[in-house]
Amino acid sequence: MSEEDLLLRSRYRLLVGLVLAVALIAAACSDDDPGGETTTTASASPDSTATTAAPGTTTTTPATTTTSAAPALVVWAESSAVTAIEAIAPAFEADTGVAIEVVRKNLNNIRDEAMQLIPTGEGPDVFIGAHDWSGSMVEAEIVAPLSDLPAGTASGFFDPSLTAFTVDGSLYGLPFQANDGLAMYMNTTLAATSAIPTTFEELTALCDSVLGSDQECLALPGGGAGADAYSMFPFQSAFGGSIFTFDPAMGYTADTAGIDEPESILGADFLAGLVEAGYIPSYNYVSAQEAFKQGDALFWMTGPWARSEAETGAAESGFEFQVIPIPTMDGNTPRSFLAAQGFYISSQTQSHQAAKTFVYDYMATPEVQQALYQADQQDFPANKAVAEAVSADPVIAAFTAAIANGQPTPNVPQMNGHIWDSWGAAMLRIRNGESDPATALTAAGREIDELIGA
Repeated sequence: MSEEDLLLRSRYRLLVGLVLAVALIAAACSDDDPGGETTTTASASPDSTATTAAPGTTTTTPATTTTSAAPALVVWAESSAVTAIEAIAPAFEADTGVAIEVVRKNLNNIRDEAMQLIPTGEGPDVFIGAHDWSGSMVEAEIVAPLSDLPAGTASGFFDPSLTAFTVDGSLYGLPFQANDGLAMYMNTTLAATSAIPTTFEELTALCDSVLGSDQECLALPGGGAGADAYSMFPFQSAFGGSIFTFDPAMGYTADTAGIDEPESILGADFLAGLVEAGYIPSYNYVSAQEAFKQGDALFWMTGPWARSEAETGAAESGFEFQVIPIPTMDGNTPRSFLAAQGFYISSQTQSHQAAKTFVYDYMATPEVQQALYQADQQDFPANKAVAEAVSADPVIAAFTAAIANGQPTPNVPQMNGHIWDSWGAAMLRIRNGESDPATALTAAGREIDELIGA
């Protein structure tokens, strides 16, 4: 069989398997198991006689078919992804001669177990994990770089989702989910005839023109007693600020804290000005949520996880809303943090070529990425083609744009050690008017430098 024939046969089998996966996916959409694991070994199935056309999406040639028995490729996955992986297993084995053993895991347990077992030569060949694990796992030398991922494959993903898995300029994970981007929920009933604001100048002018004395402009978590640096990061990022040095091509460098740099202070100054002018009340997360749900706040800056609360509030309080990008600040486009999940390859796997074939030629295809998205629609696709396919939903489209413009939460090991606490406490003092931005962030920068040993 020629190489071209092999590729077409692989794509054909892949599509057949995924058609079955989509049919079964509803049964797989459940929370992770609270504990324990389930192992499934998938074997090859006879060729189907279906006449479905093969998709032309795989960008690399699968590994040559082997005739000798090979050890099963052990894949650790959370519950929602298992069905999609099992669906392609027969095609994978038929094309490579390698069976897939899927171990159903609680996502919360995968990191610790992988860190413990992989150095001993045990554990998975491939496993699902969060992007912010990558720094510590690279440091522990338990994951292999994806240095030969074809450029054509990489270009199918949003750049920030790839950067999320990048450590010192090398990619270590293949993404499939992205989430946590921030946007603005806007009460369009309060501002029924008004244009959508694209700048903060327009936003504050809109608030001045349509709100009464008992209504609020922007419900933003992170005030009162609710420290929340994450929610206020867009104000710093808009002016070029970051917690650590960040380069989209290289990832984060935790050599020194960056939150006391002039760019971060400028962003905090912009935020403090809005607070002082009364546009941002002293809300924590719960009070911000309730203000919007009750129809008292014109805007609510939060993430996709809040959609159901917004819908409930709109129904109960009698208003309509839409989701819009965070407006620019003094001409600068803000970036919110994003998180990602993806596939890692063990540095100790004895089946490295099979693991790469599995990740590069199967998990990276839009068909598999679509099945993984269907399994857990609370998150957003990291794959551009899948995002385009589901963009008819305006809320999804808005948050996809936020993710495409996002900046990954730091994946460096140094984020542990109360760094979030130091940063959050500084932003809370600024938010509550207890300290000017320069003083608060300079002190936090010193604290963080001590924590990371800078």
